Order: sequence, then C-alpha cells, then structure tokens
Amino acid sequence: MTLVDGDTTGGGVFSFAECAQAEGVDGRSEFALTSSGQLKMPRLGNYCVTFLGDAALANAAPTADASATSSDSQHTVDQLTDADAATYWASSADSPVDVQLDFGSVTQIKAVEIDWERPAQAFEIQVLNGGGWTTVSANTGNNLPSTRFSGPAVAGTAIRIHMTKAHPTLGQSDGHAVYAIKEVRVLSSAARAVVQDCGEAEQNSDARDKFFMAAVPEFSPAAGFSAQSRAALLRAAEAHLGSLLAKLYSAMPNLAACGFKASLAKASPAQLAAVARAGQQVTTTKKASDAVSVAVAAVGPAVGSDGAALRSLVQSVREALAQVAH
Repeated sequence: MTLVDGDTTGGGVFSFAECAQAEGVDGRSEFALTSSGQLKMPRLGNYCVTFLGDAALANAAPTADASATSSDSQHTVDQLTDADAATYWASSADSPVDVQLDFGSVTQIKAVEIDWERPAQAFEIQVLNGGGWTTVSANTGNNLPSTRFSGPAVAGTAIRIHMTKAHPTLGQSDGHAVYAIKEVRVLSSAARAVVQDCGEAEQNSDARDKFFMAAVPEFSPAAGFSAQSRAALLRAAEAHLGSLLAKLYSAMPNLAACGFKASLAKASPAQLAAVARAGQQVTTTKKASDAVSVAVAAVGPAVGSDGAALRSLVQSVREALAQVAH
C-alpha cells in the first residue's frame, strides 16, 4: 500500500502496487505501528492512517444527477432512480446510448445493479475518476432481466452505462429495438482510508484509527493470480454462451417451419422475457457464516465473477432448450 505521490492534501489517496513500484524516497509506503495501535507514516511527519465517512452501504443513485444521450418522451431518465417498479427509462433509438449518474463527489462504489425493462445484449459499466472513464464491467451476451457488477470496490465521481447493442428479441418494443431500464442501484460507502494528524485521528468513538497485528504463517499470491486468469476464461465463456442464447431467442419464432412446435412461431418478447426470469429462480441454500465460507464467497467479487448471474444464464439456456424440444 502506498500514498499516491506522497501527497497528504485532503487526506491523500491510497493505492496498492507492486512493492518495487510502491517504494519512494519520501516514505510514502513506510508504516510503523505505535504502542497505541495507530499506523503512523513516520517519514511524512506526525501522520497516521485512519478512515473518514460511514462504512455502511447505501444506494447513491437516488441523489445522483441522471442524464441520458437518448430518451423516450414518455419514459424519461428520472424514472431510472424513482424506486417505482411500474416506471422505466427508455431510449428513443438503438444506436449506442449512454446513461450517466453523477454523484458530485468521490464515491466508493461497491456494486451496481441494473433491472432491465428491455435489456441491452452488449453494454459496459464505466466509472469516472480523475477525468477519464474506466470500464469496470463489460457484457456482450446479456439475456437476463437483472444484471449486477460486484467486483472490487472502485472510487469514482460518476458511473456510465454504455449500451452498444440492443437485444434482438428481448429488446424489441413495437417492432423497434430499444434499451430500457427500470432501476439502477449503486451500492456505495462513504468510508475511505486517509492520513490525518495522529492527535486528530484519535478523536473518534469507534477506534477507526486503530490497527492490530495478526500472524500469517505464509502467503503466496500465486493462487490469486491463477484465480484471476481462470475467471477471465469463465467470463469469456459466459459471454459466448449469452450470445448463443440471444441467437436462439431470435430464431425461436421461425422454428415452426423446421418442424418444431407451432406455438414457438408466436413467441413474444414478453414470453421470452419470462423464460429469462425463470432462469433467476435457482435453488439457494442457507448461507454459512463461518470464516471459510465468508472467504470463499468473497473470491467471486474479487476476481470480477458473478456466480449467481452465471447460474441464471445456464438455467435460462435450459429453459429455452426445453421450449424448443417439447
């Protein structure tokens, strides 16, 4: 962990980097645990690490400034965050469309949840930080009515949903391809690590400036690197399966001519959406609360993999194939 540029202004900004890259001649990556439990940066002066803000997760979307590059006159962008399941934002075209939420200040984004009315088959979730947009999640084969990004937390002043391809079947409205979203939720925390005068940092009621040593017998990042590489392959396979399912949805209305059930010829987008929603009704078990289970559950978000979404996609494929086969 290092203090970016060794700059303490406004509490500074911490980041993680390779040890060789994090080292600096000004002590930006040097820490010392004091007898009182504070984590001091001795070469920077009387500065200690602490946390500012509330650590509780909250939905930052309702108070954000929402905008869109295209909107239907009946389904405006303010309906994205009104928490009303009966309303939704819709685009007026299927060309690339952006929906943007500006928070007004740096926000620690833990998760982004999208409830679709007419899902985009291909879209990206992007975060604005420091004047540039960074893609934190990309999906080229979406078929689900709800999608979620729950990767590693990222700091930003705004998020953007960049939609590039409407779903060929689920994205149809009155014969036109559009994008439509019922609600966007941005789960965030205001808490962030900062440096502060050690005396001032002690003035709190919840010990947020206190750190404790824990013995670790050994640590190797090899397993983490391996999980990240395999997660990338899994995401690619998931995107390919999603694209194939989208093609199947498109072909289903014409399958009657090939000898399949005639009712498939009249399959509507609403019926196909119901198939996709059925995919989310997967069997769940009671979550274990032991330390091992908690650690295992944290692996997926850490490597950018959403196991629940993958299970939903597989179930949607099964449902669609069952309709074709019977």
